[in-house]
Amino acid sequence: MFTLIVFVLLTIVYFFFTFGTTDEMQIILTIATFLFATFTGFFMARQGSRYSSLRQEIANFDGHISSIYRSFKHLGAGPTKEAAKVIKKHYRVALEQDAWDYHFKNKSTTLTDLHRILDKIKDGNSDVEKLSMEYIISSLQQLQLSRKAMVNLSLERIPMYQWVLIMLLAGILLLTVSAVPTIYAFVPSLLKGAFGTSIVVVLMILWELDTLSFFESEFGERSAEDVLAIIAGKK
Repeated sequence: MFTLIVFVLLTIVYFFFTFGTTDEMQIILTIATFLFATFTGFFMARQGSRYSSLRQEIANFDGHISSIYRSFKHLGAGPTKEAAKVIKKHYRVALEQDAWDYHFKNKSTTLTDLHRILDKIKDGNSDVEKLSMEYIISSLQQLQLSRKAMVNLSLERIPMYQWVLIMLLAGILLLTVSAVPTIYAFVPSLLKGAFGTSIVVVLMILWELDTLSFFESEFGERSAEDVLAIIAGKK
């Protein structure tokens, strides 16, 4: 809806108003377009790769959590129930707050609580119990590594000076394209409106990738719900 409003407003402005154009403005438009496309393309590729890596780390983290829960089932009903309680608390808080990174920004005891449950269990009497305990310990180590990786990836934001450069180029583009005469010409005004809107959309996408709000509702929600479904016995 926001994009449509921007498109309509720009088209109306370009239809009724125009600025004088010169050969110098055409040159500036060409240079600004090239630089804007180059820099935004680079930053979007970088942030897109970061976004994908973070999604993979979330999948790894949730996968280890569900595997840990299944391994606790080999250690008795008591430890399994305690582990389920810790895991449910971890994901329910994140889902209620609608923030996949809630446990990064707030104190979390999920991993230490799982360690404490394991510490209370005496050495396994059977080979299955011993292997399960070894696997849980190994998975808890992997969880810590995944958590550190997610924290580091979440901090890899676009620096402010790079945002200033992008916004400056976007502003130059919008000004120079406004200089192209299209007064009372509907189709050219429409095309200029579409061009200006595309600049705004590119900035919005880059901002959402940088702030990790791109498909935020699906970023970790579905994976978290899958873990809770496993604990509930639905999967």
